[in-house]
Amino acid sequence: MVRDVLQLGNPQLYEDCEPISQSEVHSLTQIVEDLHDTLCVFRRQYGAGRVIAAPQIGLRKRLIKERSF
Repeated sequence: MVRDVLQLGNPQLYEDCEPISQSEVHSLTQIVEDLHDTLCVFRRQYGAGRVIAAPQIGLRKRLIKERSF
């Protein structure tokens, strides 16, 4: 499903994200598909775009674990 992309400055983009819980793992496939579909449409529309994160489509979930260096 294609979702709206939140633009820079949107307060939702500055909220803390929660990690995916074990009970939510089954929903990852749909989230990843939504991210992919949204990015593909964004690229066609604007001719740009390399990556997209869950918060940019309004999902306050951390799909990738941060790594300290």
